[in-house]
Amino acid sequence: MEASKITGIFLSVHGAGPKYALRRKVGPFHEQYDVYRPWDKIDIVRELVKLLDAEFEGFLEKFVTIDDKHFRESSHRSRHYISADLASLYLGKNDDFRKKYSFSYKDYWIGTNVGAKEIVQYVREMAEACDVTFSFWSDLKL
Repeated sequence: MEASKITGIFLSVHGAGPKYALRRKVGPFHEQYDVYRPWDKIDIVRELVKLLDAEFEGFLEKFVTIDDKHFRESSHRSRHYISADLASLYLGKNDDFRKKYSFSYKDYWIGTNVGAKEIVQYVREMAEACDVTFSFWSDLKL
């Protein structure tokens, strides 16, 4: 598989609707920005999981590792964002709740009962797993 040319993810979850851009290196001196405008904020997570998994080998495993690291280091986080084990997404909740507020992708469960702040953290962790720049839409220099 050819190495990905994605070099950055730029995010906006507030304002006139959710959106994100992927920066790609398309030549030695040229960059391209692909803009995505999903219907809902959580669709950012759904779309990026699939896009990054298709472009970065081992993405899901790295995302789980990064998420686990942040979960253990944070005193205010009560659950994981991604896990191979559905029960660790929403500790203390039943499986009906867990299935209603998550989606399954390959062998993993990704939580969807999150707000804008958590979506920012999701995308930040995904960028870290891919070793690409994470920033906000307002930082785009187009």
